[in-house]
Amino acid sequence: MQDKKPKLVDYNLINFPKKQISNIQKKILKTDNTKLYVNIAMVIILFFGLYLLYYRMKHKIQVIEENNANILFMSEYINQSIDAMYNPILPDDLEELNQPALNQPALNQPALNQPALNQPALNQTMPASKNLNL
Repeated sequence: MQDKKPKLVDYNLINFPKKQISNIQKKILKTDNTKLYVNIAMVIILFFGLYLLYYRMKHKIQVIEENNANILFMSEYINQSIDAMYNPILPDDLEELNQPALNQPALNQPALNQPALNQPALNQTMPASKNLNL
């Protein structure tokens, strides 16, 4: 009883006037829930972003290995095509290359019905590449 403070007024005996709800307050209570919908949409976007980060973390090593394999494949393909371009396969009998065929014109002479080719155009032609199907 020492902890209780004395009450000078008994509020149960007093009848306070009840507040009446006006039309303006009724309109305020019936507001739309757009803020709630926006917040729910933001939470969904956050969860989607967290899922994407988790997915990238789980598949990071696999993606790196695939990229490295693609880089190695492209490097090997380029090296093989460069080797084929600068080191063409020569036939065993080099005398066949030195003697022109009877029915073919020489490279530096035009055929009868074809225009002459420039010397630089002959130098820029590339040899046929090997089939690189692996």
